[in-house]
Amino acid sequence: MAAKKKPDLNQPACWGWKVDGQTVENARYYATAPNWGSHAARFQAVTFEILRWQGLRCAICGRRHSQVKLVRDHDHNTEPELFRGWLCDGCNRAEGRRSTRHPRYQRYRERSPAVMLGVEIEHHDSFRRGPSRADLRRLLAQQAELHVVVQQQRDGGHAIAESTLSELLANHSAMADALRHHAV
Repeated sequence: MAAKKKPDLNQPACWGWKVDGQTVENARYYATAPNWGSHAARFQAVTFEILRWQGLRCAICGRRHSQVKLVRDHDHNTEPELFRGWLCDGCNRAEGRRSTRHPRYQRYRERSPAVMLGVEIEHHDSFRRGPSRADLRRLLAQQAELHVVVQQQRDGGHAIAESTLSELLANHSAMADALRHHAV
């Protein structure tokens, strides 16, 4: 039996995760699709697609959401400020201190999950605190439904009524809006 490979503590955990084409395509679609309406709706869709790709884990240390609170990280040095990925509260605080020179944080700043997935989206401060685990599960399940609908529309497969898509998007936005008031 082969020994389990130890993670490189000089690299962010996300660098070891597989980047699949479907996730890249979905994230880019959500970031640029004009039919998503407001920037807040696009931002929520992109950040939850990245959260799904991260597997509810911190992009730097890799700890799961069941162990730590996750928060949205953004770059204060860009104008506008750009979303980078989801971090646990501890890594977010350490990353925010520019005095943190550990290679893991510097490398994360250079190649965050958003960069890895080829997404650039302006940070939108829609959540003061992170959503609960149950809320995340519901939202991610609903986003999976949206993936199916969007994929069918892109493929030209089944004709989907515009009202069905609008209803799913409205439900998704309403659920995401409700999460703004929940703490982990």
